[in-house]
Amino acid sequence: MSKKKSTDAILNAYRRRGHLLLSLSVLAFGLLLAFSLAVLSIEELQGDIINWAAAVIYFPVGAILVHRLKLAQARLDFVPVAAEQLPEVYQMVVELCEAAGLKAVQPVYLSKDAGVDPCTQTPGLRKSIVLGSDFLAGCRENNTPEALRFMLAHQVGHFVFNHDSNCWLAYFTGGFATPVLGAKLAKNLEYSADVWAATQVPEGAFRALGLCAVGKDNYVYLDPQQDFSEKLYRPGLFGRYAKWTAVHAPVRNRLRALRKAGLLVAPLDESMRQRLFKVCDC
Repeated sequence: MSKKKSTDAILNAYRRRGHLLLSLSVLAFGLLLAFSLAVLSIEELQGDIINWAAAVIYFPVGAILVHRLKLAQARLDFVPVAAEQLPEVYQMVVELCEAAGLKAVQPVYLSKDAGVDPCTQTPGLRKSIVLGSDFLAGCRENNTPEALRFMLAHQVGHFVFNHDSNCWLAYFTGGFATPVLGAKLAKNLEYSADVWAATQVPEGAFRALGLCAVGKDNYVYLDPQQDFSEKLYRPGLFGRYAKWTAVHAPVRNRLRALRKAGLLVAPLDESMRQRLFKVCDC
């Protein structure tokens, strides 16, 4: 099997897994919604039960409106990235959008908001690429352009899988009513985008996710040989529960997913540990 066919097979596997999780999540929420409608049809019931049933019905609509409002508020402080402003960043986006076969270059913005996480995306809420200023600064200060390209590719990957569509948003919002399935769905969104990014920038995965994990100041201390090994962290009962229900995919798990797919390339040049010794000797 050629490398391209192998890569396509991996991407299709994540696409099928996402559709399966989405279908199961929507089905579970549909059953809950049907039960709520049945409860509302019983005239004898009153009080908290009726309020709970009504809340389930209006939850997806309310969640969409709240998220849209938050996005609109955040965009007030966004700084556009274009050919005339931060041209090197914009050129990366142009090249990645062309590689993805997108019809248009997606808008790119820079934000200093600490709440902006360039490593994740909420489906349907970002018709653009938003890059955190700290992450960009970390790429500059640590001389890791491949980390920047990988993270931009990660966000383009969400468009490749159509995670930005309103249909995904509506179904995904309903999926939050089923904690375990909803959590697995949210993580699969990030895993699939990581996989596409790794096919475009294989050498940038560890560096980009490392910056997300520890920040720009401590990035130099990371040892790629450790690779966020699970051996360094053995979760107990509550840790396992948190792992199953968390909607955020830990960096450790994302690196493991890329390694399992055969797409994780550790830095082959000067290791982080050697760089650490040089820093300490200064």
